[in-house]
Amino acid sequence: EDEEEKELSILEMRAILPPREAGIRQRVKIIDVKNLRTGKHTFQIQLLRISGEIPRWQRANHDFIDSIRKQFLNWSFMKSDKRMKYLDKSEKK
Repeated sequence: EDEEEKELSILEMRAILPPREAGIRQRVKIIDVKNLRTGKHTFQIQLLRISGEIPRWQRANHDFIDSIRKQFLNWSFMKSDKRMKYLDKSEKK
């Protein structure tokens, strides 16, 4: 596919994962790749560990990624009028 057929949206943040006392910090990138021809969205999550022991960071990310996945599922099943209410609220902040 050509680059002209895609639209990218990127959300970047820093996250502290539980338990906080473990000092697990990371940079998170959630990338939305929209195919302009089909309207289909594909999401990618990129994680970069900043601190914390690698095995604990890996375990903590199972729950972190699962919670993001569940949010995407909730959004996909939500009726469009309810989605619009969320979007309106976010624009007012």
